Amino acid sequence: MTVESYRTSTGTPCLSLSQFRIRRLLESLPGVMVWLTLATPFVLIAQVPHIAHWLLPLYVMYWMIQYANLAVRQVWEFTRMRLRRRVDWLARTRANHGEDLDQVHHLVVFPTYSESADILHQSIGAIEDANYDPRKISVCVTFEERSPVWTPAAIAELEARFSGSFARFLTTRHPDGLPGEERVKGANLTWGAQYARDILHQEGFTDDQVIVSAFDADTRASRDYFAALADTHLSNPNRDYDAYQPILLFHNNVWDVPIASRIVGSIATFWTMVDSTQPHRMKIFSSHAMGMTALVNVGYWCKTVIPDDSRQYWRMFFAFDGRTIVRPLHTPVYLDAVQAESYGKSLKEQYLQLRRWSYGVIDFTYIAEQSLTSPKISFWFKAVQLSRQYLQFQFWATTPLMLLVIPRLVGELHAPSYDFVAIVISSTLTAVSNVMSTVVLPVGLAVSIAVATLLLPKRPAHLPWWWTLKVIAEWLLMPIIVPLFICFPAIDAQTRLIFRRYLGFRVTVKERTSIPAGSKVA
Repeated sequence: MTVESYRTSTGTPCLSLSQFRIRRLLESLPGVMVWLTLATPFVLIAQVPHIAHWLLPLYVMYWMIQYANLAVRQVWEFTRMRLRRRVDWLARTRANHGEDLDQVHHLVVFPTYSESADILHQSIGAIEDANYDPRKISVCVTFEERSPVWTPAAIAELEARFSGSFARFLTTRHPDGLPGEERVKGANLTWGAQYARDILHQEGFTDDQVIVSAFDADTRASRDYFAALADTHLSNPNRDYDAYQPILLFHNNVWDVPIASRIVGSIATFWTMVDSTQPHRMKIFSSHAMGMTALVNVGYWCKTVIPDDSRQYWRMFFAFDGRTIVRPLHTPVYLDAVQAESYGKSLKEQYLQLRRWSYGVIDFTYIAEQSLTSPKISFWFKAVQLSRQYLQFQFWATTPLMLLVIPRLVGELHAPSYDFVAIVISSTLTAVSNVMSTVVLPVGLAVSIAVATLLLPKRPAHLPWWWTLKVIAEWLLMPIIVPLFICFPAIDAQTRLIFRRYLGFRVTVKERTSIPAGSKVA
């Protein structure tokens, strides 16, 4: 077999035919299980209806309980975020850590390919506006050498604008086609962080003084982000092994994007909010931070895979013998929701973005392999982590669809006539599941609508007052948007792995027509 014939989704070459076969089995398993799961209700009804009578209602009841749990956690985290906004984080961090704070230096790395100068100006400008000493912050913008947008002249203009705004404003160009690299964001991030680290070392900084924030080009830090990050880092005895995750609010252009982009952005926000209430389950997602010591010890970011964020967590988890925790900051950063030059292209870009996010299922193979070579981590701990990784993507692809289909299938089932006890049990379970669906779904949706609405930035002046009511009413389209833009991209990504139709990295197109509430963020 050729080298290409041994290729899988893992990002590293297979050393043997047996390793290739094992990897192919592992990467195909989630997709196969997705299709089996989707077929299960129909098979149960056709082949074993007496089992379908109680199993399908139980499935619905289980997910109604989970949905109620998610709604409670949304409110919990929203309340915590509101309370933390009242805190003067710089004063609190100074009071908690005194002179230790003076030793902390922030490095923000922006990997950039085709994002516009306007987007970068606003992202870097948000750091200028932060409630933190700019002399304690360095910014490194690392451009792809192959970028069609960022010519040397364009980079020079950016340098002229921000060269005096921070302790140092660095730019560098990541060469294309370096050995051992693919065209992925992690390769560019690594290049920029290494470049900045060398300069910081020349100026006398040590790794344990530096906290690195890896921001997408459209990420705008909130005013308290750097102070809250410094406080969390300095308070963390495990700082050399941990990462930090802010709340992601897709609000930069939220009033101008299509309905699907607005709702998908809210769902992604809820994801980070719910995870922030249970750090033991958190994984790195999109913009994140970690100490330079941890970053260097793990070998920076992976330079060969698309899901650089989630893979970074797993690389840290195994490199540090299972000690790594992603610690929530309970503080937001602001990103762009998907918006292209036309409505139709925006919807296409939204689908492709979710497909890329759900392609993180390829970590399943990596976790399984690494678990075999990590004897210092207990078997059960590794098994729990592997099962969570599998179930997360399984539920992502199947659960919303199943909850749309199963209640209708249950309604068509005839009660078993051969056993009075079976009749009572199946009828009771069906009635309870119907009641729970009738109560929990509307209440849970109302909670999500309320939280999403309260999180929205101020409505721009160019939009009429009734636009807020329109944004609220859009949530009634959830039964259409969730299957199209949540489930189907996940099914697509996992099915591709069955047939070796691997994805390449592509930058999501993001345009902006306005920024809400001026150029500053809360």
